[in-house]
Amino acid sequence: WDTKVSPNECREDQCTPFNNLTTFNMMQECNSKDTCNLKDLPDNSTRCEERWCSGYALENECWKDRLCTWDNSIAPAACVDTYCGDYPDTNNCFAGDQECEWDPTLTDERKKSRSQPFAGVCVTKRCSYSTTPCQCMAHTECFWNQGQCREWQMYNMTNVDLHILFDGSAAMDGFFSGHSPGFVAVMEKLREFVQNSPITKTKMGVRATAADPGYRMMFYQFGSRTGALASPLLTSISGDRTELLASLNWHQDNFQMYGGKPSICPSIKTITTAIQTDLLATQNNRNKIVLILTASATSDSQYCATPLQTLDDMNVQVFAIGLMNSNENTLAAAVNTTVMNLGSDPVELHTWAKTVENFVSDVVHFTDDWAVDPTFVPFQPVTMVNMDVYGTCLNYPDRQLMCMRNPFCNWEDAQVCKHSEGCSNIDCKMVVDARPYTSFTCNKCQLLNGRVDCQYNFNFPFATLKTSCNNARCTEICTQADCTSDSECMWNTTKNVCQRQVCLYPDQEDCTDDYTCAWEIDRNPNKCRLNKCSAFETYTNCLNDINITQTICLWDVNAKDQPLCMENPCAVETFLDCENRPNQLCKWDYDMDPPQCRQKFCKYDNENDCVQDQDHNCEWNSDSMTCREKPCQWDKDGCDRDDRCTTLFSYATGAQTFACREANCKYDDQDACMFDRKCQWANNVCSERWCTGAADETTCAKSNLCGWDITESPSICMPENCTRHAKTETECTAQELSLIHI
Repeated sequence: WDTKVSPNECREDQCTPFNNLTTFNMMQECNSKDTCNLKDLPDNSTRCEERWCSGYALENECWKDRLCTWDNSIAPAACVDTYCGDYPDTNNCFAGDQECEWDPTLTDERKKSRSQPFAGVCVTKRCSYSTTPCQCMAHTECFWNQGQCREWQMYNMTNVDLHILFDGSAAMDGFFSGHSPGFVAVMEKLREFVQNSPITKTKMGVRATAADPGYRMMFYQFGSRTGALASPLLTSISGDRTELLASLNWHQDNFQMYGGKPSICPSIKTITTAIQTDLLATQNNRNKIVLILTASATSDSQYCATPLQTLDDMNVQVFAIGLMNSNENTLAAAVNTTVMNLGSDPVELHTWAKTVENFVSDVVHFTDDWAVDPTFVPFQPVTMVNMDVYGTCLNYPDRQLMCMRNPFCNWEDAQVCKHSEGCSNIDCKMVVDARPYTSFTCNKCQLLNGRVDCQYNFNFPFATLKTSCNNARCTEICTQADCTSDSECMWNTTKNVCQRQVCLYPDQEDCTDDYTCAWEIDRNPNKCRLNKCSAFETYTNCLNDINITQTICLWDVNAKDQPLCMENPCAVETFLDCENRPNQLCKWDYDMDPPQCRQKFCKYDNENDCVQDQDHNCEWNSDSMTCREKPCQWDKDGCDRDDRCTTLFSYATGAQTFACREANCKYDDQDACMFDRKCQWANNVCSERWCTGAADETTCAKSNLCGWDITESPSICMPENCTRHAKTETECTAQELSLIHI
């Protein structure tokens, strides 16, 4: 009994007769016919059955059957079976694929045509139908937020009243990117949007406020000069899924196909009145957005300034999308003018040209983010302000450092394709059934005009797994007890969900080994926390003024695996603050202009690595068994500025030259100072005597007051024994055990 035609009729089943053949011949004949399909049954037998959905010739008929979907990626576009719809009952649906779920409210038209029990269809997982965090987070495309399971693109949706005004003119009756008529495709995409969106669950006429998260929606057709056409099934804005879907179904069945250039200003006035009425009735403070979808050059868009200004005065933003009839075509100039006349300011951020296939993703993206932040700028870089607003893991599929900051995510291998039987090299479609012959594998197949073509001599590359950012394993744990007993997990009491531990290391070594983390040295007790800079993955972003990181972060070219943006532990501005940083991490560098605090080099833990690093003048201190930078490796100006150093002078080559070494005479006590013959005490300060400034023996010998002392290590120019006490005969004779210098 064929319910796919009107009126329904009894006809011959073209595939069932093959079941009378031997198994080999049945499989061979069945797979040779495009309208037939081999069906594996629960009792492990195999039958040849008609491809149920191939019987729908029109998209308008295809969408009504939830076993089917319209595939416009193939040429020509056709109605095809859904992946999950192939599972015939509840048990097989749940066991067959975790990305499928059973919907008992839907009708199985195939079973109905056979007079079998027909309640329930296995459908693709819908995030909005999950009721617990762990059930939700078991699917990477889903994310738990504000007490709801949401599609990842809508994770931070707050509250939005969305009035959608779509083109009801004859322009939508044409062919749009494999869809015909285009109006039906728009209705189907909006149905998917309603199915997948977080909603308030409040029915029409029921008050909703900013405290009720999710969408409320209202749908209208425009084109008439008398105003917008709403469904009699939905007379005011609603957050109830059943009411919204019924309204869209009504619009599809009542597509007006207005002739000529449609009018839009009266329809905008209708919406303006509806919003004013809602505000007067409820005084709610929800975000309000009007979305216009048009493929027409309207007759009056240039005259809509008054109702558009009224909307603007109520803080209602208007987004206008021009619908193109294919990916290749650009929007007609007249349609583009209509769109530009209708969008809110700034117009360039409120108007787009899209196909019926991709307009919903941008609706989600922009209505979501504009509602969250009125100053939202699309595609802005990650900044210090927004990088730890934990989003979904699919927000950064290829950004490992951002992923690992998020306690709900983990960087790990995951299936490339949503369904396990999909092949990455053929757009995640399944291979052709080759039975009774050797089964095809993914590498034996390619896409040809959107259809899967498999041959045994093919050998195409494909990947089953891809390392990317996915929901962390911990988020799938349902109870607090199980969560806290897992050493990698912790219970988030705010969201009532289990999450991965991030930067909770008890010791500094483990903390700093994790690029995501930093050891807090400026608090007591020290603790591990998120690194402020490791989210920035390029040199430019690391030190960009936009990120407010030019003094907080540094680009560490010596990181273990690759250069990384890391916190600058030496972000201080004075010598004392620098030299007194905890853990002796920093050094005041006089070679920089102006002098600045920087991180110390030479942090090796063994002598061999230490002495090999000559780029940073490293040396091994045998007394402390530590590696350090050779002190006082400055030029003359730097050496003169650094009171820890002494500037040396030399005449060994004729002209005066300079060198720098670590200063002696760092005594605070006069007796200790005077006991060291390199030193002198004056004005309560111990300092080196003049002779020690000679860099070499040649220079030292030019003064008869000095002598080169090889008993010191290293050798040094020293004042002669008596000259350190006196420079005149009177001073000399006043000293005991001294000789008069002649």
